[in-house]
Amino acid sequence: MSITRMRRKMGAGMKIVLGVILAIFLISIPVVFGPRMGGRRDETEAPGITKVVAVVNGDEIGREAFRSALQNVLEAQRSQIGDELSSMLPMRAQTLNSLIQHRAEVQAAEAQGIRVSGRHVKRRIKEMIDSAVAVYKEQFGDRANVAERTRVLRDLYQGQEDALREQMMVERLREQIVRPVKVTDADLLENYDEVKARHILVTTREDEEGKALSDAEAKKKAEALLAQVKGGADFAEVAKRESDDPMSGPEGGDLEWVKRGQMVPEFEEAAFALKKGETSGVVKTSYGYHIIRVEDRRRELPEDFDKNKKQLREGLLQQRQAQAWAAFSEEQREKAKVTIPDPELRGDVALVDGDHDQALKDFQTALKQVDRLGEGIPGAIHFAIGQIYAGRKEWKKAAEALEQTKRSAVAELLPVYVALGRVYLELGDKEKARQNYEEAVFESPEDPGTLWQLKNGFEKLGDEKQAAEMDRLMQEAWQQQMEEMSERAPREAPPDE
Repeated sequence: MSITRMRRKMGAGMKIVLGVILAIFLISIPVVFGPRMGGRRDETEAPGITKVVAVVNGDEIGREAFRSALQNVLEAQRSQIGDELSSMLPMRAQTLNSLIQHRAEVQAAEAQGIRVSGRHVKRRIKEMIDSAVAVYKEQFGDRANVAERTRVLRDLYQGQEDALREQMMVERLREQIVRPVKVTDADLLENYDEVKARHILVTTREDEEGKALSDAEAKKKAEALLAQVKGGADFAEVAKRESDDPMSGPEGGDLEWVKRGQMVPEFEEAAFALKKGETSGVVKTSYGYHIIRVEDRRRELPEDFDKNKKQLREGLLQQRQAQAWAAFSEEQREKAKVTIPDPELRGDVALVDGDHDQALKDFQTALKQVDRLGEGIPGAIHFAIGQIYAGRKEWKKAAEALEQTKRSAVAELLPVYVALGRVYLELGDKEKARQNYEEAVFESPEDPGTLWQLKNGFEKLGDEKQAAEMDRLMQEAWQQQMEEMSERAPREAPPDE
């Protein structure tokens, strides 16, 4: 996948996960967070544990709110979570970020004078209870105990009025933000525009050796490359030689046909402003600096465009309203002054943000007070440290961290064995590499990606028999996934209009 096509990470699938956190939190009975996935039953009483996980413009987010939100998200997303070692810290960071963003949204609503009375909150609770009871009666019919169900639901919402009031304030703020958004016929037609584009990327992100250009250095290099292109150099050849996009670079920067909504906003705005044959200036995005060339343009409308024009316009309106709200919300988050007291949570957030230097610093601080960490957290931290060092090709440090993971993790160790196998291969210790790969096989891996790594590992060890077996299992796993997707597709397809 092209770097630029890793578009709006926080605006696609990940946003869906984060977006349900507060909704789930508001309608769920608070849960005392258990020992798995980074909690402990007496966590707030442990030495060194603060009762506040973040301060947003002076407003505190309590540990209990964080633990309850995290537990509810874990329950809701359980089937989508991969191995705990890889998912534990990102899920904690995503939950905390969502709570921080929500707090910033509430503050924005307050700043605009938005208020929700107790009467409106009680009315909302009654509506929610009535709706839930109606579904319950429809499901159980004569067996339904409506009085008992109503009592249970009232108990469920008791004490959650303040949280619900804040959510309603944010809803009203969102209505204000999206109200001006309109979609004209011209907007709808432009939505089907496509450009055939190439690009050259100069990134400020770390490479495999942990090195990166500064922002100023990257900009200067991009300007020099633009001068070459404008001076007559072949765009595709410059992209092959200089672009940091690992997917499109070797292909001369070719991105093929790009539709609106596929790229990060800055890239999209620049690309669709170009005419056929034009080249952009230096364009900055979160990935670095781009030079974009548009080789062709086209507009392809669906066959049923005229028939479904109203529905298509409504769909585009909803999309643009969602984008407007996301942009406003993220702006509030970026402007907010945020303090995170716990080093392990600061490290979690830095890890998700790709700031590996900061993550290492915070994780190493957290490990000096290991008794204050929840069960499973030390192992996840050591694993993250090992992965960072492996990405930087600091193999000895990676091995040390991953070996420590084996001693402190409470989750399954399959990803640790696979990672250690690769690290020991890089260190030239084939015996330890084989031991770890065999331990991984003993864990009966079923994920095609893991089996692919094992296949490659055994091939490098010269074990053709095991490599062939891993290849066989990998093909079976892929086939099973394809069959499961095929079985789900008819049920998940939207009904014909």
